[in-house]
Amino acid sequence: MGRVSKIVALAAITLGVTLGTEALAGGGNPSGNQPAAVAPDSEPSALAITTDVVEADSVSVTPCRLADTRQAGGALARGTTRSFEVQGTTGFVPQGGKSGGCGVPEGATAAVISMSAVTPADPGFLRAWAFGTPPPTATLLNYGGSSATTTAVVPLAPFAQAKALTVGAFSGGTHVVLDVTGYQIPPIHAILAPEGGIHAGSSRVLSSAHPATGRYEVTVDRSVVGCSPTGTVHGGPYFVSVYESGNTVFATTYGFSNGTPTPFDLYWTLTVSC
Repeated sequence: MGRVSKIVALAAITLGVTLGTEALAGGGNPSGNQPAAVAPDSEPSALAITTDVVEADSVSVTPCRLADTRQAGGALARGTTRSFEVQGTTGFVPQGGKSGGCGVPEGATAAVISMSAVTPADPGFLRAWAFGTPPPTATLLNYGGSSATTTAVVPLAPFAQAKALTVGAFSGGTHVVLDVTGYQIPPIHAILAPEGGIHAGSSRVLSSAHPATGRYEVTVDRSVVGCSPTGTVHGGPYFVSVYESGNTVFATTYGFSNGTPTPFDLYWTLTVSC
């Protein structure tokens, strides 16, 4: 599977922190010791962190069978609903889907679903919605006396819920086939605090450790080997060095002491593109 686009631009999260005037000016300590300018910067306020748009990545997958009521469960009767798995790796065979799932990760918040009404008993229509939420008033697929197919982006319930997706048959009953061709998932993105805590970010950033001055180990929800982590420091003569291994991004934040890069603690932003 491969990244195909950004559904919307990755949120430009800006730390409006107030650094000391020496830091803003790039000042240092002529003695050669770590200068006051590289002391931890102040905590950003809620107003200082602005998210311009809600971000989500779109990822394509090879078309894959999630569910087929001809193979399991039987047709949806008129006026009934049925709920299905979409994320993860279990529960697919009992709904007529591919064993082991279709590669949609647990953190996915929506999926690109190809929905088919197969051999309907009577004309009718199907609706689909995230499990555990109220059904929509909009119809996803209308069908007459013959099979019909449509494709749409459908929201999913969080993985912790019993199921991901509910489908309802209105008017005529029908068999339902669900295939997936892609999904949406929040990016791996966070603001890290000087002491190593997660100041703000997406749910895909699970934890952060701070083993030494200026050093951070950030754990995320997937292997990031081969991905591109980026560390950003906003303001001042600072920079971040990052690399990935397994599910962890390792980072060191630096300032300059008498022209020499020196690790120290500060707020910084992590973004991982895969």
